[in-house]
Amino acid sequence: MTTIAKKILSVLILAVLSSASLYARELTPPLTEEEKYLWRQAQAEQAYINASGFLFQDPELDAYLNEVVAKIKPPDSDSRLSFKVYALKNPFLNAFAYPDGTIYIHTGMLARMENEAQLSGILAHEMAHCLDKHALKSLQHYRNAPGIKRGIETLFRGLIYRLPFLNTSSFPFLFAGYTQELEAEADIKGLELMISAGYHPEAALDMFEHARQELILEKIDESTFFGTHPKLQQRIDNCKNYLQSHQQTIAAHKTNKKRFLEKTLPIVLENSWLDVRAGRFKAALQGAEKYLAYRSNDARGKYLLGEIYRQMGHDQHQSLAMGYYLEAIKADPQFPEPHKAVGLISFKQGDKTTAKQHFQAYLALKPQAPEKAYFQEYIKQCRSE
Repeated sequence: MTTIAKKILSVLILAVLSSASLYARELTPPLTEEEKYLWRQAQAEQAYINASGFLFQDPELDAYLNEVVAKIKPPDSDSRLSFKVYALKNPFLNAFAYPDGTIYIHTGMLARMENEAQLSGILAHEMAHCLDKHALKSLQHYRNAPGIKRGIETLFRGLIYRLPFLNTSSFPFLFAGYTQELEAEADIKGLELMISAGYHPEAALDMFEHARQELILEKIDESTFFGTHPKLQQRIDNCKNYLQSHQQTIAAHKTNKKRFLEKTLPIVLENSWLDVRAGRFKAALQGAEKYLAYRSNDARGKYLLGEIYRQMGHDQHQSLAMGYYLEAIKADPQFPEPHKAVGLISFKQGDKTTAKQHFQAYLALKPQAPEKAYFQEYIKQCRSE
């Protein structure tokens, strides 16, 4: 081929590519004024959330979550949708997505999951809300139905304590739920996205059971909580019916349990502490036991169990707490916190010799402890008796 022919061919290729690019842009309609408004509001709220201190800061986890969501994203989806995932330090079971594709998932939800397929199910469901513009449809729906809007905003205010960084939100349906039709649509589309990405879609059904257990744990009436969107059993039945008709396409799909646990196990420990601080001792206990099932000799996991039983407050739990504190010390003698706990319990029980020993060990391991003077006074009292 001559030099001139090569140049002509190059020009033709560039022209074809340019035309294809222009055609692709024409296929993506511009955002409407309502959508622009929603996206502006979404980005303002996200900036507030991201600066709130409630993000779970772990670059390795962030990379993993965004790797999973990238696997689910359809290749022909709107390129303006970011599909960026963040983990929020919140022990309650929830995830939500803003209309620009930004997804937030609570540590409480991640801590209850067992594999990557379950994670993909939640992310796919939230992605479906974005792909099908459910925020826009909800805005239009609630604008034309003020009675429904008042009802969902009342429910939203009841849930707002779970999101302390948001005093108000432009998207109450993100937290209180979309309408029945939109939730059902997102359920099925989420399953389709999971199957296309190679994940076993039946894992999505496991998350419905986690949601049911959360309602029981929180003593929430399902008929009240799901007043505007499908109740759990109805959603489960809809998903099962869909999966039964697609059995031939999902037999060999993956769950990726081992990799998921490697990436998320630290969240289980962190979230259990959040449950403790929220007074959710049953949930905290489940998390601690899950963590220790994989790291059986971990001193911090054993110390957490001790703290849960101690704070439950019943006399029969104090001996259990003491046992776990001592196991934590045995697992890691350089970990200071269980020494403090053993010292306090021993002092309360009148065993001043043991109390003094562990108070001294605590201060030796943590010489700059903020309560140093407090424990030095305890040691003086132990010596005087």
